[in-house]
Amino acid sequence: MAYNDSGNAWGFPEDNSGVPPRGAFDAYPGQGEISASDDRTFAMVGALSGPAGMLFSAGWLGFAGPLIVWLIYRNRSPFLREQSARAFNFQLGMTIMSIIAWVLVLTLVLIPVSVVIWIGVFIFSIYHPIRAAIGHSRGEPYRYPFSIAILR
Repeated sequence: MAYNDSGNAWGFPEDNSGVPPRGAFDAYPGQGEISASDDRTFAMVGALSGPAGMLFSAGWLGFAGPLIVWLIYRNRSPFLREQSARAFNFQLGMTIMSIIAWVLVLTLVLIPVSVVIWIGVFIFSIYHPIRAAIGHSRGEPYRYPFSIAILR
């Protein structure tokens, strides 16, 4: 560890406590306000993480990606907070519809209904996040259909 001429390793003036001043490490990524391009990029990530989560979890964790984006960036950008919450609410609705389809499969009589629901969930879960990501790349908000208002 290299020391500067003031005698400490952090480059801050000594105050006899050996602790760097408050706010000294605000330069880490993600601290503070987000630039407009990062705002759009993370909104796109939040929108597209839903279909990716559904793909890798066989339809069960589509809501996890938008929820993670919302948890990380909710206090840093109003646009990102709103859009990731909308993506989460939409993906949660699609997950609930998928669960309903699984329950209908167990009844054996309603298997055709569950297949129709799965096809609808698949189409909606791919189409709307892609449209949202295209809009987010231009900085435009997107309003998903069939979303359950859990996060705001």
